[in-house]
Amino acid sequence: MFFSRRTLRMLKFQLLLVLFFVLLCFSGAVDSCIFKKHENDSVTLEFNFPPKFASKPVDIICVQNQSREFFHQDNGKEETDYQNKHFRGRVQANVTALRDGVFKTHISPLLLGDSGLYSCNIQRGSEVQKTSDCRLSVSAAPESTQEPPEEQPGHALTGLWAALGLVGIVVFITVFLLVWFRSQVLVQVSDPGLVQVRS
Repeated sequence: MFFSRRTLRMLKFQLLLVLFFVLLCFSGAVDSCIFKKHENDSVTLEFNFPPKFASKPVDIICVQNQSREFFHQDNGKEETDYQNKHFRGRVQANVTALRDGVFKTHISPLLLGDSGLYSCNIQRGSEVQKTSDCRLSVSAAPESTQEPPEEQPGHALTGLWAALGLVGIVVFITVFLLVWFRSQVLVQVSDPGLVQVRS
């Protein structure tokens, strides 16, 4: 196959773009969650981290807006003494999925002051790993007596990044096929034995 230097540079650049989009699709940074809820509803916040930090016992410290501690686990045991009084009695943790790199907290009932950015630090020995973040927006409860909306998964951005990655892969494959087809045509034209002469 014949490729010019320019074609090779273009192909390398497009390959790097595709790899960038694929990495964005599967990175933990994309896994941030966003919830919009009403006062008195409940929410389950899901925090992701590398599974290697899941060996027990682990220390988990979770904060709202980088200051108010809403969950604290020390050596595998929940410590409510460190918990901000705003959250006392309203937070339940689910540590069953820790081995898979997932830590879940359930907050119920929600108050207007619960709006903000939530994050956790998982500590195993001297290593500390920050989890993905969750953003929660709590608005006043509606005045009607309708049923509360079902809880929706907070990974709204994951689908967007996955779609962008898929588009990138499709573009890469299309460009690769066009370049390959063009190179095949150039090879046929440059080899006089392959050129067909019409009579």
